[in-house]
Amino acid sequence: MGTQALLETQNLSKRFGGLTAVHRVSLRLEPGEIRGVIGPNGSGKTTLVNLLSGLYDPTEGMIFFGGERIDRLRPNLRTARGMIRTFQIPKLFRHMTVLENMMVPALADSQQAHKTSIEEVEEKAWNLLRFVKLDHLARAQAADLSGGQAMLLQIARGFMIEPLKLYLMDEPFAGVNPVIKEVIMESILTMNREQGVTFLVVSHEMPTIRRLCQKISVMHEGAIIAEGGIEEVANDPLVIEAYLGS
Repeated sequence: MGTQALLETQNLSKRFGGLTAVHRVSLRLEPGEIRGVIGPNGSGKTTLVNLLSGLYDPTEGMIFFGGERIDRLRPNLRTARGMIRTFQIPKLFRHMTVLENMMVPALADSQQAHKTSIEEVEEKAWNLLRFVKLDHLARAQAADLSGGQAMLLQIARGFMIEPLKLYLMDEPFAGVNPVIKEVIMESILTMNREQGVTFLVVSHEMPTIRRLCQKISVMHEGAIIAEGGIEEVANDPLVIEAYLGS
């Protein structure tokens, strides 16, 4: 028997009335992987992230995280086990400062066994803001950030979660300028290399996915139609047909 998957789904499906948004998806993520998920618009990528993170309950199928079944757990309990996600439109506390936004997850979690002092939380927040080059905006209101800066803050805030095992990213590069895109990519690669964080990255940006991911899963009409390295999936007839139409 090989290593235990960090994340595994078995025949995961989601139907909304007559529409099947995700169809019998069986996905396996190894610890320390950076996995890309690509596919045409409407192929079920965001619905899959919503199922994994607990925003939606599956119509059928199962989700295992670290070997434990989690498909009926609420989102906050998945976060407590080390799974975090981004949203395409960053959900920030707009009338709090950038620094205060950073501190929210750790303070919300401070009832847990590992009591962390406010000073330690603030120090970690400053370190991460420096890491993503937002420290000069620490005292600014989140409402005043550009779209790219807001995405960067959302991503950095996720790094405050302890333990952080799996980061689900839904279109983290959409509408982001090249400088910030570079910072996001570097932060993913560094957290993966230094902290062992596993990432699942949904993106349309093929050059970015090519740089980040060894393995890619391609979705079409709710199903995974191909998996493998970028050259492998790019030359797959099913993938070509999904993108170009038959």
